[in-house]
Amino acid sequence: MIKKLSIIAGVISAFTLTTAFAADGVNAKTGLYLGGGLSMTAFAYHDNENHWDLSGGMGSLVPIIGYRFNDHFALEWNYNSLMDDNTDANGIWGPSHYRLWTSSLAGKLIQPWSNGFSVYGKAGLAVTHQDAYSQLIVGTPPMYDVDETVVQPLLGVGVSYNFTQSTAIDLGVSNQFQVGDDIPNIATLMLGLTYTF
Repeated sequence: MIKKLSIIAGVISAFTLTTAFAADGVNAKTGLYLGGGLSMTAFAYHDNENHWDLSGGMGSLVPIIGYRFNDHFALEWNYNSLMDDNTDANGIWGPSHYRLWTSSLAGKLIQPWSNGFSVYGKAGLAVTHQDAYSQLIVGTPPMYDVDETVVQPLLGVGVSYNFTQSTAIDLGVSNQFQVGDDIPNIATLMLGLTYTF
């Protein structure tokens, strides 16, 4: 809990510092924006014995829908299909499948500069679903059978650049914190492109 509070305090401090040095100026118009991103994701499982198991490096395309209310605040949704693998039964070997997706809604605090750049911090919630099944030998009990949906807290930071008031490129990192034993901590690096209507 202390670690999570430290991260939140760091995001708020970074935003506060940037507002002190930023020049006034709007670099993006308000309204509905749509876009997409290319994400790279890493997973970290944390067990009760304080061990971490890291994996990841998977890439996926992510749709983005958002609404910018003013110069400093936006609300953004995205959906990330992280894994969808299936293996049919083969002889004596049993079937397996693994499906993992996450959908998040986050508020973004934005600090624009007059040169087209912005920095932001975001916080929200992600609904994450995992469906995993593995049977080693046909007819035996599965080694692994999980079908679970959880709500994960999400924090992130990033930087964006507006080519025009409507078109922007964005580079951000976010983290969804592990809830329970089966769905992991999910860290994502995403490069996105959006258009404001």
